[in-house]
Amino acid sequence: MSTKLYIKTYGCQMNEYDSQKTLEILKQDPTIKETYDLYDADIILLNTCSIREKAEEKVYSELGRLKKLKEKNPKLKIGVGGCVATQEGKNIYKRAPYVDLIFGPQTIHKVPSLIKQENKIQAVDVSFPIEEKFDSLPAPEATGPTSFVSIMEGCSKYCSFCVVPYTRGDEVSRNPEQIFDEVARLIEQGVSEITFVGQNVNSYRYSFKGRMLSLSDLIEVCGAIEGVDRIRYTTSHPLDMTDDLIDVYGHVPQLVSHLHLPVQSGSNEILTKMKRNYSREDYLQIISKL
Repeated sequence: MSTKLYIKTYGCQMNEYDSQKTLEILKQDPTIKETYDLYDADIILLNTCSIREKAEEKVYSELGRLKKLKEKNPKLKIGVGGCVATQEGKNIYKRAPYVDLIFGPQTIHKVPSLIKQENKIQAVDVSFPIEEKFDSLPAPEATGPTSFVSIMEGCSKYCSFCVVPYTRGDEVSRNPEQIFDEVARLIEQGVSEITFVGQNVNSYRYSFKGRMLSLSDLIEVCGAIEGVDRIRYTTSHPLDMTDDLIDVYGHVPQLVSHLHLPVQSGSNEILTKMKRNYSREDYLQIISKL
């Protein structure tokens, strides 16, 4: 008999990637099948986002609606993941005691064991073992001609207005061999467009065989893989918009002429208060080089 899984995703591309990977991890159990019908599910997972105002209240509002389903079906498993889970932790149980498990963005690989955990106190893991997460991801499953590939997690910029460093941890870059392998497997399944994702995707740095690799290196290598027609990346930070990354636009035709580079403000005073560590003039210089 199959167990039907429903995942609701809030927020950014990283959450979309994490939800897909959570699905792939759980589907290693052949009895688990994905459903798009909330009312038909045996397991409901909310992959939450805390970047916007009142994000927590939106999650608790959704959990309030799920409470009715839990009352009708006490065997229903409800899990809360993502950045709100990291922020709130065990406090979620205080406001929604019918929740069964709580997991953070870096512990999606532990969801199968958390689902089986009968002791709720032990069914919480919002720690930051990012490298362990990357090492535990299953082979990717393509869902169409485009696909996200995570190359780094976290943020070390600590802007004054942002919670990401506290919910995703500091920046950690992924082993390039894992990245190239994932891209190759996706291409074999018919994917032609790859989007590299990360909180500060252009901060990617990884010491590999005596050389420090950056995002521009990943783009060059993946651009040479047969079957890769288009490459994108998001989200980038002006501080890490280096000359080598700008130069790669000129000689890797697969890299699309599209860039998400948040300006945040045209006022140096506001940028300083936001702790962005660049000026209006710095940003304009980057645009000029591009």
